Amino acid sequence: MGVGQSDQVIIEPLFFPSKDNEQKFIQFLSQAKRYIRICIYTFTNQNIVDKIIQMMRENPKLKIQIIADDAQTINLTKQLEILDEIQKVGNGQVEIKLDNSTASLMHNKYLVIDSDYVATGSFNWTKAAVKTNKENILLIKSKTLVKQFDENFQSLWQEFKFMNDRREEQKQKQINKAGRADQAAKKVEQIKNANLDNPNPTQAETLTKRKKAPKTLKLPKKHKPAKVPKYSKKPSTISKKIKKVTDKMMQKMKKVIQWGRNIPQKIFRRM
Repeated sequence: MGVGQSDQVIIEPLFFPSKDNEQKFIQFLSQAKRYIRICIYTFTNQNIVDKIIQMMRENPKLKIQIIADDAQTINLTKQLEILDEIQKVGNGQVEIKLDNSTASLMHNKYLVIDSDYVATGSFNWTKAAVKTNKENILLIKSKTLVKQFDENFQSLWQEFKFMNDRREEQKQKQINKAGRADQAAKKVEQIKNANLDNPNPTQAETLTKRKKAPKTLKLPKKHKPAKVPKYSKKPSTISKKIKKVTDKMMQKMKKVIQWGRNIPQKIFRRM
């Protein structure tokens, strides 16, 4: 569904790097009265954070919903600190979710303001995007486009998990991983300290497991030697021709030699 004919659409493009356009973008945010829905891959720009926090303190009814990429947030300390900073402000004004997919990225960069405004483009909310990167963002006023972006946001919101829940999952994974490593280290230590002549029950079990051969042992396939082609004992046609020519030449040579032997006898007879 495209933009309706009755929908008044206003679009303003901003290009980066540009400090002035960063201020225009921050001013665009200040139009929010009811909610801001943010879908962002990288979020480390402190100026934008400060503006959002200021708006929440000035307007306690303003709701902020943020969807960010899981790996980018967990692995990027600065982004995690910023999202924590925003979440602590206000009384339940902020909700943050992270995508829970390890096979793909949440690579969107857009926001929806109330029922009127959308901002979307390549622009990540970082210092590098403002100061050095070649980026763009479109500031759009359109009820139709807002509805479409809002529907996409709500779909992602239902799919993803709250940030705190994802962090707890990550912690539990690390604990489980550390536990498995600790168990493996203990087994190694048991083997090292085992009395092979008189092991205790635990050591005996560990040693038995260590000595067990794998169920299936795949042996390397034997490679058959390559077959050497057998050459025919019969001479080829070319060999026959060569032999025939050689025989003729030998006969001629014999005649020449015989003729040379007879020359002295002929001369002696004439004398």
